[in-house]
Amino acid sequence: QASVSSCRRLCTPWAGERACVRRRRVAAAMGLLQLMVDAWAATATFAIGRRAGVVSKPNLDLVHGELARRFWRAYFEVGEVSARGMEVAAVSIMQAINRQRRPNAPGMPPAFPAARRIAERGLGAAEDALRRLRNRLR
Repeated sequence: QASVSSCRRLCTPWAGERACVRRRRVAAAMGLLQLMVDAWAATATFAIGRRAGVVSKPNLDLVHGELARRFWRAYFEVGEVSARGMEVAAVSIMQAINRQRRPNAPGMPPAFPAARRIAERGLGAAEDALRRLRNRLR
């Protein structure tokens, strides 16, 4: 029953069976893509939280099986690499903002004060949220 209703949602009555199968495959692929993006976001968030002291390093010694342990080690490494990239990007953005603050900085386009305020407000809000979460978990 569920497969029939999901097929009806994806297919119109005048669409052929091939079109219906194609739409189901696209929907499945989009679901897998969403799962991958969510998994990446989760591991990157975990790495950032670990660096901020909100969560502790995962204890993979408790995982049974070498294959599962290697999988989780690689999964958490993806998050660490992403967190490193985000930190480098944040430093570069802040350096660019600081260069904009200096008058007549060579080679710099005119400053965008609204963008600078948004970036500073966002970074401050993220730091405050992590601090509140860390205090709540203690």
